Amino acid sequence: MADIPFTNPTPSFSSTNPTGTGTGFNYIGQHGYAYSGNLTVGGAGAVTAIKFNSGSVYIDAKFSPQYNGNNSEDFAYTFKMNGETLFVQVLQDQDNQTFNETSVIIPPHTEIEITIEPVSHTTNRSVSVLLTGRVY
Repeated sequence: MADIPFTNPTPSFSSTNPTGTGTGFNYIGQHGYAYSGNLTVGGAGAVTAIKFNSGSVYIDAKFSPQYNGNNSEDFAYTFKMNGETLFVQVLQDQDNQTFNETSVIIPPHTEIEITIEPVSHTTNRSVSVLLTGRVY
């Protein structure tokens, strides 16, 4: 079977730092990632952690929410495609834990938005999201 040539899509960086943290998806050859960095979530309600458009490619992705604190508070991580909620994962009573990865296929020309919000508290805590994937 012949190899299909790969053309790297035009990245949709959200900042001038294409290899760092932020809301955008960073392409590295046939792979990519989005890392929100540590975000303070609590009294202000939902915070947008990651937001980008997939462009002309599709992404075989892994979604990994993280709670970086040492308290047992609950956070809801909402994964949206084109404004529609695909799923919500809630980290409950976690101490420095990473939720199991969730696999998701992101179609071409799809806007992705991942938000984080406290479930039952208003205390500010440090949370983050990591989205990694193979780009086709």
